[in-house]
Amino acid sequence: MIQHSVMWKFKENQTIDDVKAIKNKLEILPTIIPQIAFYAIGLNIKQADNAMDMILISKFESKEDMLTYAAHDEHQKIVKIISESIIESRVVDFEYSFIDIRNIVRNRVM
Repeated sequence: MIQHSVMWKFKENQTIDDVKAIKNKLEILPTIIPQIAFYAIGLNIKQADNAMDMILISKFESKEDMLTYAAHDEHQKIVKIISESIIESRVVDFEYSFIDIRNIVRNRVM
């Protein structure tokens, strides 16, 4: 699996309604782009100097699926809107294997 995580800090002139409108546009992408295996978007709930305003976590079966998502026209439209609305972004893409830690913990307890 590939996880693609993006965090954004919005310009001060962006209202909460502006940010929520962007969030709503992002939430539509899984209905349009079948390569998305998992998708979560959240607004920051903790105020701190180093905090970002919104995060997107998406997962893909392969790097090729992630690249297809990234190049998709609908994704690119939202990227343009976001790029005009932010002062900062951070991205992390990584490959991983899922380990169900619950089974490991259960076996230790027994």
